[in-house]
Amino acid sequence: AYEVVYIFSAGRYDIDKTRVYLPIAEAQSFFNREGVADELEVMVEDPESVDAMAPALMTAFSSASSAATLPLSMDCVQKRSGVSKRTSSFVLPLGATVNMDGTALYECVAAIFIAQAYGMDLSLTTQFVIVLTALLTSIGVASIPAASLVAITVILGTIGLPAEAIGLILVTDRLLDMCRTAVNVWGDSVGAVLLARSEGEEDVLRRPMRELDADPL
Repeated sequence: AYEVVYIFSAGRYDIDKTRVYLPIAEAQSFFNREGVADELEVMVEDPESVDAMAPALMTAFSSASSAATLPLSMDCVQKRSGVSKRTSSFVLPLGATVNMDGTALYECVAAIFIAQAYGMDLSLTTQFVIVLTALLTSIGVASIPAASLVAITVILGTIGLPAEAIGLILVTDRLLDMCRTAVNVWGDSVGAVLLARSEGEEDVLRRPMRELDADPL
């Protein structure tokens, strides 16, 4: 039986006892080679990471809560993206509280929109204060719907705008909350994948050939 593993990133062959790593485009030609043993577990590079996280992203979008999505996020990252439980159980709960990248972006845009609606002249220093405050407040925002409204109120007070100015975005906040929650969950999953690969986990975003759909390669 062949004991060859294809190192996708390095583009060379090396010895391994049980697995063959191939990009999808080359998997079919590998199977067609005479003498390739069926007992080898062929792992295929799976670039469809968005599909792997689709259930978690849809739940995040519909619930607008990173905390409510956390169990499904961990399940998708572990079972569909190949990240170990050790890595995902550390990164995802921490990211659901701290890594609010979508929330930070929204807070900046919302504060600048409100400031412009009030006719406020935003200097470069004021914009820097908005960005810095948004980054700091997004770390402590609760993983529940509409929690960022409190943080935006803090930002408005920092740049000298009244708290009632938050009413300008209340109408669209729910829809935008759903979108930014999906961004938060996606950012957490990307962080988990990057950390897993930096730790040398081999099966990240790789799936056994037998688990792939019957679509042509």
